Amino acid sequence: MRKNHVVFQSLMSVICLLVFGYQVAVCLPQGQNQVNSVRDEHLRKFLQSYLGAPTEETKATRYSAAYVDLRGDGKREAIVYVTGAAWCGTGGCTMLVIASERASYNVVAKIPAVRPPIAVLAEKSNGWHDIRVVTGKPLYETILSFDGQSYPNKPAGQLRDHVPGRTVISEATEKVPLYQSVAQ
Repeated sequence: MRKNHVVFQSLMSVICLLVFGYQVAVCLPQGQNQVNSVRDEHLRKFLQSYLGAPTEETKATRYSAAYVDLRGDGKREAIVYVTGAAWCGTGGCTMLVIASERASYNVVAKIPAVRPPIAVLAEKSNGWHDIRVVTGKPLYETILSFDGQSYPNKPAGQLRDHVPGRTVISEATEKVPLYQSVAQ
């Protein structure tokens, strides 16, 4: 009888460990989603403040965001692609590079006339990763290199060959409404 009791307790311990492990596995992604949700909401509020109150021309503004460690310091900056009548022209739409500063953000670069795909390259300039974008009329690929203060707001020359990188924003990346609740 004692032996059966020990086996039962051991079996219960294993079951508890399995259940606990399952709960941790289920809870961790939810916790990460909550962190991402808070981060995304902070970015949205910053963008609303930075880009201004909605007007008739800007109320349909949408954006895509990718969080990338551009400096290699373990903190992720945001690359934001803003679309809508006020932010787009014949050459493309506005791209922002935003760095987190304490409880807020700082716009490192505002680059008009950009089109996806937007890719982060392995190469660095002044400690920040280079960014490959599509721009111009006719469209061409170019590289944005950090100059120590910002990325250039007027992309330079056309690339002769495609430079590989990690695409962070593509045509298929979700565009979130800036001024409406995401739930709507």
